[in-house]
Amino acid sequence: MLLNNRWFGPILKEWEANRTVTRRIKVRATLITLVSFSFSIFLLQGRWSLQVILLVIAVILLIYLWRLKEPKTKQLVL
Repeated sequence: MLLNNRWFGPILKEWEANRTVTRRIKVRATLITLVSFSFSIFLLQGRWSLQVILLVIAVILLIYLWRLKEPKTKQLVL
């Protein structure tokens, strides 16, 4: 079902075929991660230990995301 989805299908097909993620998708995922984790951390005001745990998880997630391979771009010959 997700492979036929208009938004997720091409991304998942690229991952299945080549195990790569485009830079554009990495940027989108980073923005979504930052917004959602920031909101969660904000909701946990006064619980610094939980805030730190969420921050650590977010950092680990973003490191993993940015270490994924990107597809090779076609070189233009001039």
